[in-house]
Amino acid sequence: MSRPWNTCSPQDECVVLLRGAATLLVDGETVALAPGDYVFLPARVPHTVVHSSPGALWLAVHLHPGNGTPDDSPHR
Repeated sequence: MSRPWNTCSPQDECVVLLRGAATLLVDGETVALAPGDYVFLPARVPHTVVHSSPGALWLAVHLHPGNGTPDDSPHR
């Protein structure tokens, strides 16, 4: 069975695996993650989770570009 791609939004993403184990498919390449491992996913690069262990815990940070001024913040 083929898995659907999860294509990231127009922003870059950094994913850190905090607990468990996981395997991702990133632009056709298999990436195995153990606790503490991370992967940087450039904007619009196709990626999907192939496997994650029960109880796996992730931290995903989506990077939104801006010009560095406080007015760019969605939280005021």
